[in-house]
Amino acid sequence: MSEKRVDNTLYRHVASIINRALFLEYAIRAAKDRFPEEMQRLSELDLEIRKTWIELGLREEEIDAEDFMEFAWDFIQVGTTLTHSHGRILRPTLKEIFDRGLPEIFEKFRPVVEKLLIAPAKHYRICDLLKGNNILSLLNDVSQALRDANSYEMDDDIFVSKFIKNVRGPIFLHPAFRHEPIEYDSEGGAGQIGALALIVDFNVPFSELDLKRQFREFQYQYAKQRAIYGNGGMHDLVPHQLINGALYEDFYGFDGEDPIIRHDGFINVLSGLYCYDRFHDIQSARQNSKSKRDDSTDSPLEEAIKETLSLYPDRGVDKSNVNLRGIRKNYETARKRIKEYSFDAVPQLVGDVGKAVDE
Repeated sequence: MSEKRVDNTLYRHVASIINRALFLEYAIRAAKDRFPEEMQRLSELDLEIRKTWIELGLREEEIDAEDFMEFAWDFIQVGTTLTHSHGRILRPTLKEIFDRGLPEIFEKFRPVVEKLLIAPAKHYRICDLLKGNNILSLLNDVSQALRDANSYEMDDDIFVSKFIKNVRGPIFLHPAFRHEPIEYDSEGGAGQIGALALIVDFNVPFSELDLKRQFREFQYQYAKQRAIYGNGGMHDLVPHQLINGALYEDFYGFDGEDPIIRHDGFINVLSGLYCYDRFHDIQSARQNSKSKRDDSTDSPLEEAIKETLSLYPDRGVDKSNVNLRGIRKNYETARKRIKEYSFDAVPQLVGDVGKAVDE
């Protein structure tokens, strides 16, 4: 087994965010495979919720820029907003729509969504399951970051611009844990949130890893709410300290050992996922075509493999041994992990996914 060629903050950041993103990417594909009707209905509801925000007075660009869709799905699914939005202050007009719209959206959509709370929604937010990452863009970003990482030693300072941004990783849920805002009658008036509790059910089993994840998420959520509702204002340093600690874990850390231990393992896994997606896209397009294809003698999988190989990045990895057989192995690894993905327990990646090879 080859060892890592580099070990610096940029490389560790790539390892952390990609390993976290893989939880979500496998879950999305497994959910679509096992619950296709429910996932399709949730996608339709997503469009209806977006339309509702527009009817309430938001513009399309405001919905995306301020994460209003995520706020809505969080509130519908778990009764509070979990989206990481520290340091963000909505201007008064948007805050008014937010305060007025969330309860209305909850009342309108919660009864429908309750019937669609499929197994994946026990551990994943619906907004995460509906969105995910652009795998091709991620593949190219990771290859660039790996090439950059080769240029630095362990203790080197690295420009922030070198780090990959806006990678969606999951905010894990668990049926044994829930966040409960507590309202106090105070100078702020009735209904002022004065505390945030983490409720842990005695009768729902969970693991030490579950507990670790949920406490870390509670650390972030408590800090976020304290910064908003606490009396300390800008002079209260606790929220900043807690948020920085939680973000450091997300930036550099990972739950347990990194499943990907080979330097080129990131590219192997992402190329396998891209090939998996293209195979299903090509297969669906052919099935939906009214006229029989006569411009290709390749099967959908063969076409997907060739396309993936043609797009395989040549930055940050040795491309000399990459061939059709290697891409097929990466595809088979992705397919196997999606097929075996379990929604019955804590999400985890078992084994060394870096063993998907290009040779």
